[in-house]
Amino acid sequence: VYTDGRPAAGILGTNAMWRRYTTNMSGKHRQRGLFIAQRLLCDDLRARDFPVVPLDGIVSEEGMNDAVSSDPNCVACHATLDPLAAYFWGFFDNLKSDHITDAYADDCAGGSADYCYPVHMYHPADEDGFETYGLPEPGFYGQQSETLGDLAVQVASDPRFPQCTARRFQGYFTQVQWNLVPDERVDELTAAFLASGLDARALVKEIVLSDEFAWARPAPGEGFPLLNLRPEIYSRTLENLTGHTWMGNPDPPGCIGSRCWGDFELMLGVRHGYRVLAGSSDGVLIPATAGASSTRVIVYEAIAADLAGRVVDADLAGSAPRLLTLVESDTTDEALVRSQLSALHLTILGERAAPDSEVIDETWAFWQAEADRTDATTAWKLTVYALFTDPTMWLY
Repeated sequence: VYTDGRPAAGILGTNAMWRRYTTNMSGKHRQRGLFIAQRLLCDDLRARDFPVVPLDGIVSEEGMNDAVSSDPNCVACHATLDPLAAYFWGFFDNLKSDHITDAYADDCAGGSADYCYPVHMYHPADEDGFETYGLPEPGFYGQQSETLGDLAVQVASDPRFPQCTARRFQGYFTQVQWNLVPDERVDELTAAFLASGLDARALVKEIVLSDEFAWARPAPGEGFPLLNLRPEIYSRTLENLTGHTWMGNPDPPGCIGSRCWGDFELMLGVRHGYRVLAGSSDGVLIPATAGASSTRVIVYEAIAADLAGRVVDADLAGSAPRLLTLVESDTTDEALVRSQLSALHLTILGERAAPDSEVIDETWAFWQAEADRTDATTAWKLTVYALFTDPTMWLY
């Protein structure tokens, strides 16, 4: 429960939501208004068909404000967007880690106090900030209201909200672009969602327990094709198998202070990592990739190579191996190696293959060829990498 005077508005009233969806003084909370329209109502304002407006004659902020309120080409979007944005003036534009660090360096005195725990990210006195810039007052698609709490009620009461939620949930779980989900399926899920009292858990259950979702090998035109393992899941899977994470640090040597990024997971980072290249969304502008992706393959191969090498080095040098539990760095005995390969197939791929099976024959030949060319340690790294990048690891 917040005690800073903000109205109750569910997720729309949380600090976490608007730390994720930030704004600045030129944006004037429009990114937040766009979130309401696009993510909650599936009204993609950016996809509307309108001509590009020349800005050569607009040299001031007042001129820009006049254009978005009077130029027909601008009004097509801003008549909807700006009233939605007006609900969010009570929130900070953005909240960065250096704001908090600097506040504590100032002993949380004066204006710095807002950035110290508990962070005061909302100020009721700023709710009318839109008036300062001559922008429209709060409104929801032509319906006037005053507070963020009013907006939450209007969104929840709008028939587009359950439809959009059903569409986006179905699209997420089946890896189909949200606007390509069949309307008849949206209608089915919307009915179930409404019958549950807008319970998201019931909606998820309706999707994942459907016959079409459960078919692992559908016939052409039936059910869903094999789905790609998302980068977040692949990263967690490899971390669970190896005990390691794929880390990076973009800071120059000796970087000290709040401007430093520090260590972060390369698979999950957006600004400095490979989250988007791996097929995931940046959470703001770029949607998740649906279907095959060449950049996803490159990123998955990179994390697999890094963690395969690290786990093999650690297993062969340590006393508590995670994957190589039956061999040592100098083990070349075929029976032992085959037993270890059989164990790896089970642990990594979930595949039961006896040491003398045809499957292990192939993996043994692969391992032996590399061991003869280099050494046993390198052979284990290459073999674990090959299993990490097996299609059965990437598809389900």
